[in-house]
Formats: sequence, C-alpha cells, structure tokens
Amino acid sequence: MAGLAEDVSLVDIAHRLEPLIREHAAALEQGSIPPPLVEALYDAGVFKAMLPREVGGLEADPVEWLRLIEELARINASVGWMAFIQSGVGLTFLDPERFERFRLRGGGRLILAMSLGRLGGKAVKAEGGYRISGRWPFASGSPYATWLGGMSVVCDSAGAPVLDANGQPQRLL
Repeated sequence: MAGLAEDVSLVDIAHRLEPLIREHAAALEQGSIPPPLVEALYDAGVFKAMLPREVGGLEADPVEWLRLIEELARINASVGWMAFIQSGVGLTFLDPERFERFRLRGGGRLILAMSLGRLGGKAVKAEGGYRISGRWPFASGSPYATWLGGMSVVCDSAGAPVLDANGQPQRLL
C-alpha cells in the first residue's frame, strides 16, 4: 500500500486492511499484533495519518481520521486502539529535522509508544538536557515501537519537584 493515491480515503484504507486484520484475529485475541500487520498498518499510513506531509505523514483531516479509527475498531477493537494511539499525534511536537533524526535512528520508521497515564520518572537538569530515571510499566504498542516515551516530573538537584506558575509540578515528556 506504499505510494497511496491521493483519492483513497482513510476508510478505504481500513477496508483494504480488513482481510489481513481478520487473518491475524487469533494473535490479536492473544494480545499481540503480528509483524506483518504492523508493517501493513505503517505502510498504509495508519500509524502516520496525523503527521504533517513534510515528514511523510498523511496530514489527515481529523473527522476522516476518526472515521478510520471507527472502521478499524469495528473490524477489531485492538487494531482500532493501536491506530488511535499511534497515528502520529504524539509526534507532532517534533520539528522536521528532529523527526528525521528520530526516524533514521528507528530504522527508517517512527512508531512511538508512550506511557502518559502516570508520572513514572524524575527529570533532573543536567548538561545538555535532563537525566531521567524512573519506571513506566506500560505503553500500548511498545513491542513493535521504534521509540518509547514516558512522562516525568522535573526535579531540582535535591529531588524536589520544580513547580510551574500555577504551583503544579512541571512535567517533561
């Protein structure tokens, strides 16, 4: 599905993927998305639907994107969930140059799995950035992700949280 034509809708993509998704139903029921299905979702643009075109994304209209998610979830709820969380929304914070560095380091693909539900780490300012430590026990899609991300609380050198202007702990993703 590489080289997707401009006139193909995201729902059409879901319909084209349906036989492959159904073929892997048993593995999906066991909690894993087999590599051939991951590759097909990526190549079809599902995992980069919301990314800007300048970095290889589809730059999908949000309403059409939601229709894609609905259709994939109708076929298989797990695939719908993975399409929802890994459509590239979490990567929109990267400028094009940084995106390209991440993509190249990820073997040519950039699939991000993030643990955003809990502040699992501490980020202490260090030379050139932050020193991060912590534990993020879960991130959907992590077995096939090329990058993992987690949320941390920014702390001072003594380990105390650094507060923002509203008195809340600063967060770093």
